[in-house]
Amino acid sequence: MVVTLAAIDAEVQIRRYEEVRKQIIAADRVIITKSDLTRFGEAFEALAPNERQEDRRQRETALHGGTSLPQSHPSVQSTSLSFDTPLDWTGCGVWLSMLLQAHGPNVLPIKSLLNVGAAGPVIMNVAQHVVHPPGHLPSWPSADHRSNLIFITREA
Repeated sequence: MVVTLAAIDAEVQIRRYEEVRKQIIAADRVIITKSDLTRFGEAFEALAPNERQEDRRQRETALHGGTSLPQSHPSVQSTSLSFDTPLDWTGCGVWLSMLLQAHGPNVLPIKSLLNVGAAGPVIMNVAQHVVHPPGHLPSWPSADHRSNLIFITREA
């Protein structure tokens, strides 16, 4: 199993959310993303497994024939929204700001491909309160021009 971890908020994610710690423990490989947006340091000390975690992982691996089982996280869910007509770009920004203001810590990533009426879609990538600059593609990657938003959220 491969897990990605954004360097920019790794320490908060590891310390605050048990699911993140479990995924890292179960992972065969952890890939650090967005390392260009932060400096290495204290955040990565939280990645060092303690002996109990390593012992547990070795026991689980032995019990399951040399492979780790995927982790189940009942407090985390995904939601997907699609819109057939173009969206108002300003309205999306206002709505997103309001959503993050009200529920930011419980909104994990948001990934989207938005039809805002331009020749190509806008790609939006959000993780909690970190909104990365949108990307504007010159054309659509397929004949499907619907706006699609995928949210990974946590129960409060």
